[in-house]
Amino acid sequence: MRPVCYTLMIALACVLVCLGHGRPCCAERLSVVKVYTGAEAKLSDGRKIVYSGISVPGKKNKPFFQECRAAHQRLVQDASLIVLVQPGAQDKGLRRLPVVAFIGTLLINAELIRQGYALAGHSEDDFRYRELFLELQQEARQAGRGLWAYRDTFSEPYYVGSRSRRVFHRPECSQAKDLQFEDRVILRTREDALSEGYVQDWRCSPLFKVPDTDTGQK
Repeated sequence: MRPVCYTLMIALACVLVCLGHGRPCCAERLSVVKVYTGAEAKLSDGRKIVYSGISVPGKKNKPFFQECRAAHQRLVQDASLIVLVQPGAQDKGLRRLPVVAFIGTLLINAELIRQGYALAGHSEDDFRYRELFLELQQEARQAGRGLWAYRDTFSEPYYVGSRSRRVFHRPECSQAKDLQFEDRVILRTREDALSEGYVQDWRCSPLFKVPDTDTGQK
C-alpha cells in the first residue's frame, strides 16, 4: 500500500496546480488511446502529450525503451485521466504538450519514477514537483525497483557532462567525445551528476548495466 503521506501530498498537489496560477483549473477527464514511449502518449481528444519533469529513453533502439513503455502502458490502460497542461504550453505550438496527469489522486509522472521506470528529468526551478520527483527517485534506487534492479555497480573513473543540455555520459560515449570544450564538465561520480541536476544519456546509460539480452543496446 502506498504511504498515506504520499497520497495526501499528491492530492494537495492537484489542488495547488489548479489554484497556484490564479486562474480556474482547466483539467479534463480523458483516456490514453496510444502509448508512444515511457512518457509520451496520445489522448482520446487527439492531443499528444509528454509527462513533465521525467526522463525515459525516447527511441526504440535505446536501452530499456520497451521496459519503460510497458510500465507506462500498464499504468494508464483502461484508466480515466485528469490532464493538466503546463502553463503557457498551449500557445507554443509544441508537437507534444507537457503535462502532469492524474489517475484519481495518483500523479502518473511521479508514479513512473516511484516504480523505477523513469528518472527525474529536467525542469524549471519553480516546477512544483521537482523535490518530490528527486525523493521518489532516491526511494526507487534504494529499493532496487524497476530499472534500478540493473543498477551498474561498476564505477567509471569519471563521467562527462554537458553544461548546456544537463546530460551526463560515460567517458567513452561518442556523444561525450563530440562535446565542445566549453560545454564539457567532468563529474567525479554518478552521485555528483545526479545531485547537480544532470540526467543520464540513455545511449550509454551510465546508471544502469544493460542486459546482454536487451536488443536496444546496439
